[in-house]
Amino acid sequence: MQHYMKKQKVLLVDDEIEVLELLSDLLKDRFRVITSTNGQEALFKYRNEAFDLIIVDIHMPKMSGLDFVTEVRKFEEREKDRKICPVIITTGDMGRYLLRDIAKWDRVIGLEKPISLNDLNVTIDKMMRGKEVAGNRSFQQFIEVKTGEEIFKAGDYEQNIYFVVEGEFEVFVERNGDQILLGKIYKGEMIGEMSFFMKTARNATVKASADSKIVSITAAHINTVLAKQPAWFKPLLMSVIKRLRASNLEKMGGEDIEQNRDKVREEAEISENVSVAESIPNPAEAS
Repeated sequence: MQHYMKKQKVLLVDDEIEVLELLSDLLKDRFRVITSTNGQEALFKYRNEAFDLIIVDIHMPKMSGLDFVTEVRKFEEREKDRKICPVIITTGDMGRYLLRDIAKWDRVIGLEKPISLNDLNVTIDKMMRGKEVAGNRSFQQFIEVKTGEEIFKAGDYEQNIYFVVEGEFEVFVERNGDQILLGKIYKGEMIGEMSFFMKTARNATVKASADSKIVSITAAHINTVLAKQPAWFKPLLMSVIKRLRASNLEKMGGEDIEQNRDKVREEAEISENVSVAESIPNPAEAS
């Protein structure tokens, strides 16, 4: 008698039937797909059935995608036995203000339409491969990254910051069909803080050049921590980020990359941060 692995469940929410049919067809081999054409109906389904992933359009009648995610997170907060469900928000007009709204939540990523199968699969893998760190159910994720695997690419709309626990990464952009290496990131350094603070899409691609381990810290948690600091603390960080950005542009001859997106390059003092990296617990090794 054969035993089959139970498929994970995805909730697709979009008021366009054609989009629902397209996404359902793309995901049916991997997931058990449940669909809904509006946020209110989808919320009813989510409250009555646990899902492994939600993909929701932002512009819908009765309840917008942002309002839907707000209610989902409120429900999860009340129902402590429900895990934080990863959410992909789709839209044709991703921008700075929407990125700011998305950054309020744990485990939420924006994906711009039209959606390619490759972008969809990469985003889904990114959302679902994390392991929770130190028993906390959502604010930081421990992720193992294989050599050659990207943690994000230029143009991605997600706002998490990553801390390198082990391994190394390359930062590069594509120009005229060529990959231009901008630098490397090592153990004890951070990845992605510039686009988080500037509220822009990722402006470079970051790929593991060796088998690596990182901790993904959600934008929502970072904002919570920042809110507890003195009023001058965030402007101080912004000043540092802006000066680093200007320095990066100067190093590249003053050229902007892909419509004024400057290169991402983290320049932490490695020696001072290695001890911090070594203190991050690996959940797989915890007893």
